Amino acid sequence: MPAMLTGMVSMDEAMSFLLKHTLVGESEVLSKDYSSNWMLGYVPPTYNIYFFLCTFFSFLGVVFHFSLYKMVFLQAFVNIQAMQGCHSSVMETSSNLTKKYEADCFYLHSCFSGKATSSDLRKVVEILSYRNSDELKLIVQSFHVLYNQDLCDLTSRKSCLLSKVANLRMNDHCLRDANMINQALFGTNLDANIVMEIICTRSSSELKVIKQTYYNNYNSHLEQHISVKTNGSFQEVLLAFLNSAKHEIGRTNTSMAMCDAKTLYEAIGSGKSVDKTTIISLISQRNTNQLKIILQSYKQLYGHDFIKFLKIDKCGEFGRHLRTVMRCVQYPEKHFAKQLRLTMKDGGDVGEVLIRTVITRADIDIKCIKRVFAEKTGWSLESLIMKELCCNTRNDCDHKGLVGDVLIALL
Repeated sequence: MPAMLTGMVSMDEAMSFLLKHTLVGESEVLSKDYSSNWMLGYVPPTYNIYFFLCTFFSFLGVVFHFSLYKMVFLQAFVNIQAMQGCHSSVMETSSNLTKKYEADCFYLHSCFSGKATSSDLRKVVEILSYRNSDELKLIVQSFHVLYNQDLCDLTSRKSCLLSKVANLRMNDHCLRDANMINQALFGTNLDANIVMEIICTRSSSELKVIKQTYYNNYNSHLEQHISVKTNGSFQEVLLAFLNSAKHEIGRTNTSMAMCDAKTLYEAIGSGKSVDKTTIISLISQRNTNQLKIILQSYKQLYGHDFIKFLKIDKCGEFGRHLRTVMRCVQYPEKHFAKQLRLTMKDGGDVGEVLIRTVITRADIDIKCIKRVFAEKTGWSLESLIMKELCCNTRNDCDHKGLVGDVLIALL
């Protein structure tokens, strides 16, 4: 009976049901001699009921199917309307975002097309200082809609410091890192520190994207270019870190970290010798987060940092490079503060190091870098920025003073 009520029933099923449940059973119907009456066109009363009910249930089936088709059609219509509504909503949202950042795009366009007034430049400083990463991405998208230009490409073709800062701030972080590595490898002079600090301070997931981005933009694997431009122990350590990006996992393993810490202890032989093969193998098989836990476990087990015994006079060139890299992994704030101090001491381009450090470490550990730098030098980063990036002339074509304002705002 439930099947009949749904309308999904055949004529034979209806007849079978009625034969079993009517007051006049099948045997009674067949026992009577209606043959002569049938020949005369007479139909027994019971069969009148059969045909009536079968017709009724068939009618219910037709009505049900019509209702079902109607519901399907209406649902499809609603879905189409919803899709059109979503499309309109997306278009409206895109339009609103363009309007929201239209003023920012105007100031940026004026600045990098050489038509900016002093007030326009101050607005650009505000944009680069106080817009977060997501907002800067939307500004880049809006700029393309309004001016049919790639803002990142536009700033990359300018030579002034403000353009460089804008490019570093607005570019996708992984693309920015890939470009910086390529410039460090193939620039006028090899800058191994930039290559190392990017590879060793990014997470394994970020490093994986950087490698793919590098390949997409330079048509070569990052490992190949590093193999060409570096050599010796430094090359071995960097390649091990790049291989570690293949072992990305969601969570760290403390028990494994303890075992690996013991392996490291045995590998350095109390500072008298170094089992290079074991160390390289371990680094290449652990992701960045796991490696940090290993170094913490080492200090917990043995009371001192792993890098303590990696002295140049005991462990050679490999120990020196491994010490630098491990310090960068375990204490990135100390590494960046030290790079600033060494640049000041060696008479290098302090302004360039400041720009790279502040922009790439903003919202990550720049406050820790400030603290460590102040402890080691007695200088604040603000005072160093004001010293190195102040405007000494009225005709400041490089906009050094504005760059300094951006960096101070990001601290």
